[in-house]
Amino acid sequence: MAFGARLKQARKYRGLTQQQLADAIDWDQGAIGNIERRDSNICSHSAAIASVLNVNLDWLITGVGEMDSLRRETIDCTKIHIDNTSVIPIVSSEELAQVKTYHPNLVAATDSSYQKTDRIKLAGADDFYVFEVVLGSDNMQPTIAPNTAIRVDGSKATYPINNNKIYALVVNGQFMVRRLSTRVDGSILMHSDNSLYKDEVVSSDNFSDFVTILGWVFDWNMTDAW
Repeated sequence: MAFGARLKQARKYRGLTQQQLADAIDWDQGAIGNIERRDSNICSHSAAIASVLNVNLDWLITGVGEMDSLRRETIDCTKIHIDNTSVIPIVSSEELAQVKTYHPNLVAATDSSYQKTDRIKLAGADDFYVFEVVLGSDNMQPTIAPNTAIRVDGSKATYPINNNKIYALVVNGQFMVRRLSTRVDGSILMHSDNSLYKDEVVSSDNFSDFVTILGWVFDWNMTDAW
């Protein structure tokens, strides 16, 4: 089996389209399609593909060993509902920092939590795209304390910015959380609730170059999340 065939096998096993994989590694869908169709032994994005698909890099390149990566234990991120309860995948901030978009089949989860589906929907979130991650920074204190588990709706990543909402972001390869607002001139204000941190203003032309929106933060260990 050639590299392209193994890539296709792993992609389909994870339930991703070529476009979803391309978005996750910031590449072109056509390039992935070409690799899957031809007898290629390697590509420049092999490591990124293996990371996103959570497969053994040696297997992807050479076909030797098991397909599944042994670097972490993974769980099935597919949502199930039991007694109006949704299963929420818990992912690490390090994993999120490697992707360009969140999809439950794009980011490996090592644990899960639970939340009432009605509560998720009441917040305006899509339970299929909800994930949980620990915010290690104190930049959103006192609103969100350091090392608090937050829940994010990844389906809102491509929505127009909702002023003063709290967003999960990847900025220059680092996971972070900020309030976003669009200013009159079209620039984006990135605000930290902790007064020790300075606000950042980014032009609309440059925003997408180094900021990736993962989704809205809609719930954490506070009574008034929004």
